[in-house]
Amino acid sequence: MLLSKKYKFIFIKSKKVAGTSVEVLLSNQLCDDDIVTPVSTLNFLNKIRRIEKDHEEDWRNKNKPARNYKGSFVEESYIWIKQFRNYSKRLLINEFNRLFRPEKYLTIVHLKRANKFYDHMPLEEVKRKLGSEIFQNYKTVGIIRNPIDQAISAYFDSNLRIQTGLQYENFEDFMNLRMDYFFNKVRKKFEINNKPAIDYFIKFESLKKDLISFGKEINLNINVDELDNIKIHGQYRPIKNKVKENIILTKNQREKIFKSAGWLSSFYELA
Repeated sequence: MLLSKKYKFIFIKSKKVAGTSVEVLLSNQLCDDDIVTPVSTLNFLNKIRRIEKDHEEDWRNKNKPARNYKGSFVEESYIWIKQFRNYSKRLLINEFNRLFRPEKYLTIVHLKRANKFYDHMPLEEVKRKLGSEIFQNYKTVGIIRNPIDQAISAYFDSNLRIQTGLQYENFEDFMNLRMDYFFNKVRKKFEINNKPAIDYFIKFESLKKDLISFGKEINLNINVDELDNIKIHGQYRPIKNKVKENIILTKNQREKIFKSAGWLSSFYELA
């Protein structure tokens, strides 16, 4: 999540839309007093959780680190207690799953840490924490993607990256067990009172073009060619690209994906 006081925009990061790469690109152009959250989940000591060698935060300009995302001591203490309680609850649920619902059992239950502002923060929560009076002065922007490609990418991400803690036998298994939950979380990033509320949508399929257009709208010259040099999780892409070619979806599967994505599907045509 990014908030630029100078250019008056809030960037909301979704999942499997090159959001981290765009967030890194934009954060390198923001000012010292802007809100720039870490681009990945932190551990419970507020340190970068380095599970993978290719870590997202390493791609950020060292002179432009994450900043201004923490709240007051009271706010952070409340968040800490709430997250520890949720972690304990997830542990109990996961133990129940191990005994009675093994298909939902996670090999890893992470003790995560979020601050007042954090990575993948939903729009409604951003508005609540900023306050309506401040929020209305900013233009909100997020990235969307063809739901079919987004679902396939989410499937491979779950199976290839160790930090997900959950794998699926095949894409059909992912569709049955995870897809509705995944798209519900994606929609929540962009909704207020269960309705889409983003001012400006950037399409993954025309990422550079749309970023340039958005930059012109907020008077920010975005060097989109820098995206070619940002290869976050690049070690997984050759594997994903090779295996993706083997996924052939039926008409019913494609329709099921579009239905699961809800209003996100209205930006695309079902081929």
